[in-house]
Amino acid sequence: MKKLTFIIITLLFTNLTFAQFYAGLSTGYSIGATPRVNGTEVKLNGSVLETTNIYGSYGAGFNGTLKLGYFFNEHLGAELNLGYLNGAEQTKADVYLANYGMETGAVAYSRMYRTTLSLVYRINNGLYGRFGALIPLGGKTVVEANDRRVVEVPVGVHPETGVIMAPANVATDYEMEIHGTPTLGFAAALGYDYTLGENLSLFAELEYLGLAIRTNDSEYVKYNQKVDIHLPPELGGTVITDETTLEDLGDGRYIDYVDSIKVPGDNWVDGDDYDNTKRGVDFKQSAPYDSFGFNIGIKYSFGN
Repeated sequence: MKKLTFIIITLLFTNLTFAQFYAGLSTGYSIGATPRVNGTEVKLNGSVLETTNIYGSYGAGFNGTLKLGYFFNEHLGAELNLGYLNGAEQTKADVYLANYGMETGAVAYSRMYRTTLSLVYRINNGLYGRFGALIPLGGKTVVEANDRRVVEVPVGVHPETGVIMAPANVATDYEMEIHGTPTLGFAAALGYDYTLGENLSLFAELEYLGLAIRTNDSEYVKYNQKVDIHLPPELGGTVITDETTLEDLGDGRYIDYVDSIKVPGDNWVDGDDYDNTKRGVDFKQSAPYDSFGFNIGIKYSFGN
């Protein structure tokens, strides 16, 4: 028993000898890893209509991170990172059909607060590796879109020819914020510490983050749709303008994402009886936030 107690005390003393707390700041840039289908490009080449998938990941972009860590002994430690991602723009829609009077463009980007909790293993010669969990703390994915198209709308009834149709120019611009459900991802990195002084060092690391987030709800924060209807000569030949703004949408600015939709019954955004002035529903989707990036920063160690 005395021998066991001596061994435990020795191990604890050894750990205290090597115990070391550190803090650091870093910045970096990531590119999308394992990109998935994120949008569609539609072009008319001559008489051929070509539709192409657009791939991407919302994990691409610049980041800043606060690093807090503690080494239990010479090699093994734990690290908490608190960071912010300023995501790069990802194309969601690129449609140009001049013959059909249609042009649509949409981009999306992420703004995310996140944390990683990792185990760190320090190898000799300044090398280290870490792996652990990635947890989003908050943020949003922003979609900015504009759509221009020409459509035919009914404007009256002729006693002989029936319904009178007229061309209408429809211009829609909006900005939407999408929020996700709580989720858990994976983080792994390989880094190198370069000693500047007794307690100060520079570090650089390659980092992989694996994360997918399912949509929970969204909100239009900007919305404007302008419809110019060009009446035919028999109805005066004038232009009638109708405009819908964010205030006109009311509760229609909100959309909830669900796994099951009932028609009729639910106010489905793709349904024939959709009411854009009431809160809508749509199917849940999973968006990729995987990334592979490079971080560089400075670290200060306290203690031994």
